[in-house]
Amino acid sequence: MVKYNKVSLARKKELEKPDEIIGGLRNFFEYIVTHGLQVAVCMGVLLTAIIVFAAMQYFSVVAESKASALLDKGMTKYGSLLNEKGPVKASQEAAGGLESIVNEYPRTAAARFTEINLANIYYSAEEYDKAITLYEKAAAYFDRSSLFRNLIYAGLGRCHEAKGDKPKAAEYFEMIIKDNGALLADEALFNLGRIYAEMGEQNKSTDAYKKIISSHGDSIYIAIAKENAAG
Repeated sequence: MVKYNKVSLARKKELEKPDEIIGGLRNFFEYIVTHGLQVAVCMGVLLTAIIVFAAMQYFSVVAESKASALLDKGMTKYGSLLNEKGPVKASQEAAGGLESIVNEYPRTAAARFTEINLANIYYSAEEYDKAITLYEKAAAYFDRSSLFRNLIYAGLGRCHEAKGDKPKAAEYFEMIIKDNGALLADEALFNLGRIYAEMGEQNKSTDAYKKIISSHGDSIYIAIAKENAAG
């Protein structure tokens, strides 16, 4: 008899579980019926947010694709003009199209790459202030990319040197050196050796050349470095 009661009670609890689930569902649907307007509004807001997000993602991809295509077209045009007319004329005729990418697609990665290319173009055309402005703008975007950051620093160094500001140029080349394992380190050291010699800081110049010899034995600057390090 005792065994029968125990089995019955256990069975009774099992049978009560579906009732609990059904009761919970009943309460959920009653809430929806009672608060139908509020639920509909919330669902509408959520659906709108999803649609807006999806649209932003779609148009972002489309904009990136268009900007990249325009960049490729613009650089192809510049390359042809460069061979035909030289850097100044090529810059004058091609820069406008590239600038439109930066202005019309400002949130794309292609616009940032366009800024670097434009800066290089302006440097070649000896428009150093324009180049510096674009390099500095792109630097903020590529702050976490060692390669592109150092490419920008090298460009800034060359621009400031061309303007006659050798100490400022040296600062940018030093920034490349501080980035351990930087791809452009040997070039930066070579530029530092040359700039420091022109500034009359011979010890710093010699040290820069010696670092090329000790750390960049396969550098294209190795022969010049050995010659200048020897003195």
